[in-house]
Amino acid sequence: MLNLVLGRSGTGKTEYIRDLLREKAKNGDDRLLLIVPEQFSYSCERAFLETLDPQSAQNIEVLSFTRLADFINRRVGGIGDITLDDAFEVILMLHTINDMQDSLVFYKKQAQRTFFAKDLIILFSEFNKQCITAEDLRSAATKSENATLKAKLTDLALIFDRYNSILKENGLTNEDLAVYQVINSLCENDIFAEYTVCIDAFKGFTGQELEIIKQLSLQAKDLYISLCVDPNFLDKDDPSMIFGAVRATVTALKSTCKEKPNIISLKDPHRFQYNALA
Repeated sequence: MLNLVLGRSGTGKTEYIRDLLREKAKNGDDRLLLIVPEQFSYSCERAFLETLDPQSAQNIEVLSFTRLADFINRRVGGIGDITLDDAFEVILMLHTINDMQDSLVFYKKQAQRTFFAKDLIILFSEFNKQCITAEDLRSAATKSENATLKAKLTDLALIFDRYNSILKENGLTNEDLAVYQVINSLCENDIFAEYTVCIDAFKGFTGQELEIIKQLSLQAKDLYISLCVDPNFLDKDDPSMIFGAVRATVTALKSTCKEKPNIISLKDPHRFQYNALA
């Protein structure tokens, strides 16, 4: 069941999520997962340790989307791929584009430049996060009427395809591909059956993260996602446009998870002493 915990800043969304997990942990439920941005994982773990006994606190697993890969690998046996560091990734990218330099049209002259390899790594990382494939690039190239854009997209598709093939053939991975492996493992294994999964402190999600959320909604007993948005503006225009991006996230979640979500609206501000500040 998908539950959206919605409210403006200071209405208690994070505490709602934490209290929910605390109560279940106290009752002995050990299938509890909280997903937060990497920079919030320490503060969340500390908050649980300060308010729960050690045994109950251990019932709650606090992870980021990236660390979710390790969590799943421990349960399905792991994949065993070698994770690239930044320097190794640049060297491998340079090897890839140098090896196929004769096949390139637009980027032939840049093939031996280190800065070009670094730019490609950043670009391909964004492609992976948004679930854009080499085939998508080829399709876009075919549809483009601009000759320069067509040449760029065709070259990028060739490099992207070859680079990912080299990674796969040599048992290598990077942070973005590790998330893809999470998605594949979720599709193949019913890992989170009977779990209560909560996702907190995000403003939006990448294509990869939305796919993970989709799989979690299919497997988990309950899925709670908190978002900072005024519930009054979900179905009508927000004149201030403050919540535009988060409203788009709500729409994406509704589309991704298919099922109609249960909306939990929090409207009373708790953070501010004066109403004007709230």
